[in-house]
Amino acid sequence: MSGEKGIIHRLNQISNKIEGILNIFIGIFVGLLGLSVFTGVLGRNINIPVVWLDEVSTYCCIWATFFGFAVASKHEMLSNVDALIHGLSPKMKLFMSIIWTAFGCIFMGIVLWSGKDYIAYAYQAGTLSAQLKIPLVYVYLGPIIGYFFAIFFGIVNAANKIAALKSTERN
Repeated sequence: MSGEKGIIHRLNQISNKIEGILNIFIGIFVGLLGLSVFTGVLGRNINIPVVWLDEVSTYCCIWATFFGFAVASKHEMLSNVDALIHGLSPKMKLFMSIIWTAFGCIFMGIVLWSGKDYIAYAYQAGTLSAQLKIPLVYVYLGPIIGYFFAIFFGIVNAANKIAALKSTERN
């Protein structure tokens, strides 16, 4: 049992470090997003449009959204259907929460798997963005990384819930 708690404790530590890194990147992306939108609006108002700033803001929004999705997954802030488990016992609610988390991880895994061919095509084709001329594969990696960490956080959450379920069975 101590090994099990040790593994879960270590998973939680890793999860917290990854969340911290993701939060730093989210802050950077949101800051760049705000700065690029502000600069773009200011440039248009003084008749000096900087069109590539639209791409910067779009790409920062994409990356911040999917990194934020992963952090929301860690804190179990994704949508749930609470009405389905409203009348259940606390133990059964925990069990259903594990099932819901597993279903979410499977769904995200399917999305991740289905996107791999598109990412590979974008990489092989060398598709570039219209204004910045950067490889679009870098833009497409944001959602991939976000989903990957959301799945990781889901697994950690499920492990914590399984440990909690086991401890309620013993008591």
